[in-house]
Amino acid sequence: MMKFVCVLCAMFISTAPAFAGLIGSTVNADYNFDSHSVFVDFGSGVVSNGVEFPIVTESGHTFSFDITDSSIIINYLPGNTVIGFTGGVFNGFEFVFTNLTSSISGVTVNSSSSMAYHNVSFNSAEVFVDLGGVFVSPNRQLTIDVGSTNSAVPEPASAYLVLIGFCASLAHGRRRYHAFKSAAGE
Repeated sequence: MMKFVCVLCAMFISTAPAFAGLIGSTVNADYNFDSHSVFVDFGSGVVSNGVEFPIVTESGHTFSFDITDSSIIINYLPGNTVIGFTGGVFNGFEFVFTNLTSSISGVTVNSSSSMAYHNVSFNSAEVFVDLGGVFVSPNRQLTIDVGSTNSAVPEPASAYLVLIGFCASLAHGRRRYHAFKSAAGE
């Protein structure tokens, strides 16, 4: 019985954590220059499967933005020339999310990215990609992994662990009770 409980615990502990992602939220994409002033507003769209912004143009250069459940993918499309972004307070893209099911808790640049960048930052509903002072070559991609806080709803694995622990305690207590009764001669 104890081996069975241990196997069940190991199985439920190894389940992936719940993740409330970006799918279904609304995103507004902007190109900002000098202190986060909106220079070009690319519009907004609902995050779903597929490329939300297939072609966005900034000063004649074309990009695409694809937002998945847990990442933002910026592509500097083939056919462009090398572009240099002026250094300054901020020179890059801003992604503003509304209707999120949970707050953004972190961003990291994916190691598969091939596009240069200066800095990537965030707050609870926005992601900022600063390209100030860098040169970007065509056919390059920057993938930003976005993490979010877990919602207040417990993960199913946690509920199962509590239930399994309770059942194991009952089984152990019952076994001790019967051992005590037989030792007492009852």
